[in-house]
Amino acid sequence: MPDAADPKATTLAGRERVLAIAMGVAVAIDAVLGIGAIIAVPYHRHTALVPSKGSAVYGAHALLGALLAIVALAIIPRWSQISRTARVSALTGCIGLAVAGLGGILTVFHPTRLFGMVLMLLGWVAAETGYFVPAFDEPPPPPGVAPSGMRPR
Repeated sequence: MPDAADPKATTLAGRERVLAIAMGVAVAIDAVLGIGAIIAVPYHRHTALVPSKGSAVYGAHALLGALLAIVALAIIPRWSQISRTARVSALTGCIGLAVAGLGGILTVFHPTRLFGMVLMLLGWVAAETGYFVPAFDEPPPPPGVAPSGMRPR
């Protein structure tokens, strides 16, 4: 667990924050591609893994989503090395990406397409919330400096 007096802990917290923000930005880019797929791919298409119209946007959205899922799963083995806030962030983001991925799979089939789109939206909200939490978390103060709102001893 990071300690505020350890300079490596402050650096690690900075790396955690950068990774979480990068994941949040990548999830936002994937959401924009998803909106593009909604516009480019006809809703009433037949059940097919790759649609005939808008396949480039659809494929880019699916590929980026798969890469995000791989990165989110790659973070899990490092949980013992990261702070509690970063673990909660990573877990929330990973669960959000899993829900969105399940929704993406469901959109392939026409009868479950709308439900899949709803799951993708809910998963996106959860992932964005999880990954952007460290961006608003106050970093630990440097050694010898009292945290804000507290008087030094």
